[in-house]
Amino acid sequence: MSSQRRVAVEIKGLLKRSAWLPLLCLVWCLPLLAEDSSAAAGQGMQPAVAQGSLSRQASIERASKESVAPGSASASFDSAASEPKNPANPAAPSSNPDTDWTPAAYLNAHLSHWLWLSGEFRNREEGRTNYGFRPGKDDAYGLTRLRIGLDIGPNSWFRAFIQARDSEVIGANPKNVTSSMKDVFDLSQAYIEFRNGESGWFSLKTGRQELSFGDERLIGRSNWSNASRSFDAVRLTVGTQDVGALLDLFAASVVKNYPTSFDKVQSGRDFYGVNLAMTRLVPKATIEPYVYLKTVSSVTGTDKRSGNERLYTTGLRWAGTVPGGFDYRARYSLQSGHYADNSIHAWAGYAILGYTIQKSRFEPRFSIEYNYASGNKVIGGSVRETFDLLYPTTHQWRRITDLFGEQNITDLKPGIDFRPTKRMRVYFVASDLSLASRYDSLYDTAGAVLVKVPKGGALSKDIGKEGDLYGTYDVNSRLQIGAGLGYLVAGQFLKAASPGGNSSYPYVFMDYHF
Repeated sequence: MSSQRRVAVEIKGLLKRSAWLPLLCLVWCLPLLAEDSSAAAGQGMQPAVAQGSLSRQASIERASKESVAPGSASASFDSAASEPKNPANPAAPSSNPDTDWTPAAYLNAHLSHWLWLSGEFRNREEGRTNYGFRPGKDDAYGLTRLRIGLDIGPNSWFRAFIQARDSEVIGANPKNVTSSMKDVFDLSQAYIEFRNGESGWFSLKTGRQELSFGDERLIGRSNWSNASRSFDAVRLTVGTQDVGALLDLFAASVVKNYPTSFDKVQSGRDFYGVNLAMTRLVPKATIEPYVYLKTVSSVTGTDKRSGNERLYTTGLRWAGTVPGGFDYRARYSLQSGHYADNSIHAWAGYAILGYTIQKSRFEPRFSIEYNYASGNKVIGGSVRETFDLLYPTTHQWRRITDLFGEQNITDLKPGIDFRPTKRMRVYFVASDLSLASRYDSLYDTAGAVLVKVPKGGALSKDIGKEGDLYGTYDVNSRLQIGAGLGYLVAGQFLKAASPGGNSSYPYVFMDYHF
């Protein structure tokens, strides 16, 4: 089958499964559009402003994320590093004299108004103990990341963005360096965007870009990684925050990081999706149904037969707040399809309930979270039941040691966070970790086997207990510092199937945006 025909078949299958999403969006948007049109007619013509789809999408996703407390030590700084504020795009820079002068700001003052430079420098010192749960196998090192971006916005309907990145590792054992840590001067993003700048309801973006939806647990930038994730993609976005609905359709291939050579996509690995975010269907909540399709041209099943993979992931995210200081967040994902001649039937989900003591000086928030991701119930069976974690941002919502992925795992996670000062936030989270099935392995955050299941299955599901303490301090709007410590106490499964050492992850970081 030719590549063009194969892509057409994949897209056709995806559209069949997601045809109800655009219909739902249309039914929901029409009365709102009519309402907005009537209001505009009564108020007269509004001045044209170059409101890009990027800003609209960020607003809707930010509304969803701000309905609960952030889960990342640097969550508030993530988007600023990837997508700069451009006066043509439209947000104006701050007017704080303590933070206004930066190298990029100086250059921007001498450039045309439709050119805008931005940048980020991040340094993190971190260490890990007991690699592979082997006592005494420790390492400590530094990670630096420099990103320089140029935003080009000559008018309201066209935008281009290019971003270079240099990610370095200092002092690490070469055996411990991965592609997510090191990426010597490479292209992080390079895309063009056509949009409806006046009404702001349409965007078509093509090129190398970041993709993130909802809470990024399935598709995200993985910004904590020294070499963050990007895609070569075409993305169509329709809708606005004012309408209360945002529909995204995309066709993409994830970019593979090569530490010392040019990053590129891998042939035969494609990713398609339909994502609908609705912010008016339920008061103070975001409801987000989605359908994603991942294809791989050559895989080998459990019976050693070769074939292709076609993995459908369908589900729903729901996040919001209710009166009295409560917030909630939940997601359910069902996976189907085939892996060579093996059928796929897997699922995963989580639920979080939080409570914030209102009108308190420290703004304490208490939370309880439960995560589940299925695993194989039979070793070497013909049905693949291990959940595929797709392309997530792990550090933002997982345990900060970043040891385990959302595959064959359960996690009960109580936590508390509070604000000792206006600019500081401190988090403490505990995790009780177990295997979902004792007939499947334990996986890392990239989906690779971390600890292989013993023959006959594991005698215990107990992975271990983890405690995380971390915090951030916003020096100003451009500079953030932080530190953290995660510690895992190995459970019976790790002690029986691996060397069984406990694992710790201390770090300190500084993140500066210019």
